[in-house]
Amino acid sequence: MQKKTRINVWVCVAILFLIGVNWFYPYSFLCVQKALSFDADNIVVDAYTEELNDFAKNYEFSPEFNLTTERTQYILHMYEQEWLISKKPVKLKMNDLEAIIMEVKETREILL
Repeated sequence: MQKKTRINVWVCVAILFLIGVNWFYPYSFLCVQKALSFDADNIVVDAYTEELNDFAKNYEFSPEFNLTTERTQYILHMYEQEWLISKKPVKLKMNDLEAIIMEVKETREILL
């Protein structure tokens, strides 16, 4: 009976270890669901959204075709992402991070 108790204790310790690794190191190879929680400062978010709205007002869509205005509308879409303008914590998964990298690369090409 004592051997069975030791095995149960070791199993519990292993489970607690895995839970601890998942909690403190969300991108470790032992983690099952790799995600990162991003919680922005409310003052920074307010200032960012105010500046973003001011910038968007300067480049509102005009009836005539203007290449700068057209490209700016695409770029503004990238800066209006949930994790940038949300005051609540947002969970970012690996797929989200890869999508952000792709959008940044595409925007860089547009700007160049």
